[in-house]
This record gives sequence, C-alpha cells and structure tokens, in this order.
Amino acid sequence: MRHTAAPLAIAAAIALVPAIAKSDTATWIGGTGNWTDATKWDTGDVPGLTTNVVIDGDENVASVVTLASAEAVAVEALTIDEGDSLSIRKTNNGSQNFNFAYIDNAGALTMASHANGNAQTTTVKVNGDGSFWNKESGMITISGVAARNRTVINFVIPSGSRNDGKITLTQDSSDRNNSSIRIEKKRSADEQRRN
Repeated sequence: MRHTAAPLAIAAAIALVPAIAKSDTATWIGGTGNWTDATKWDTGDVPGLTTNVVIDGDENVASVVTLASAEAVAVEALTIDEGDSLSIRKTNNGSQNFNFAYIDNAGALTMASHANGNAQTTTVKVNGDGSFWNKESGMITISGVAARNRTVINFVIPSGSRNDGKITLTQDSSDRNNSSIRIEKKRSADEQRRN
C-alpha cells in the first residue's frame, strides 16, 4: 500500500502559502492630465503601491502629468521618458509624503509646495535601498512657492544616486516666513552598519 498522505499534506501546505506580490506596470497613454484620472493609464486604474509607473512609454506625444494630491502617494517605480513630465504638488497644509522605490528620470520632474499654505512639509522620497537616476536629458525642479508660514520641501534619495542631468532649486521671493528646500542623500543599510 502506498502512502499518499504526506504528498497531499505538502500540496495543501503549498496551496496555503500566499503568492509573492508582483509589481504591475501602468503606462501613461499620452497627453496632458491628472495622475488620478484612471482613463489616462493603460491599466484603467490609478497606480498603487506595487505598480511600476511609466510616463509615457515612448508615445509620440509629449505627456504632462500632474500629481496634485492631499493624500500620501506611493508606487514601486517611476520612469519618466525624455520629453515627458511629472509635476508633484501638495494640495493641503500639514505633512505629505510621495514615496517611490526607484526613480529613473529622462524627462522633467517638478516638486512644489502648496501655494499659500501654512506650516507644511512635502517629502518626495526614494525608499530604502532603492535607486535614483536623473539621466542626461533629465531636469528636476524643486520649487518653494508663495506661502504664509514655514514651508519645507524634502527630496530624499539613496546613497549611490546618479545625476547626469540638471537639478534646479527655486524659492519664491514672496515667502514670508522661514521656508526651506532640502536634498538629503540617504546612506544605504550597508553604509549605516559600517559606521
């Protein structure tokens, strides 16, 4: 008599193990629009936490995408093609985070604070040991706009980041009170362990 209980138990245990989450890719289908417009993504859904985002996947039209949000936003990876752009703008007072595991920029990435805000912090961050590459054609603009009180824009990138393009910092001269823009290069976990 053959023993089939052990193989059946193993098969049942394997079936109970959750599937490893895989990253999906969402590509902007071209043109001007808001990040939250699901009809502008080839998936028909607004990108989420495990999504690799591509703006605009070599479409023949320049894409201008606006990510204006009062909510925190996180996606797996962000790729901006040459000739395309993403503008990230906080739309409320208080703190807000825009998180990415990877950023690969050959286009234009603009980060700006909320106009006429009070005591606000906007953070655009490449998480953990992710990577950031601003390619030769890439332009990053970090802009503090008119605000009544303290405005802070943080741009946090990992150690080993690469900038072959341009990074421009601008501050609106009408800021009335203690505004700042900060770029922080975060040390990798290995670098932190060595120190």
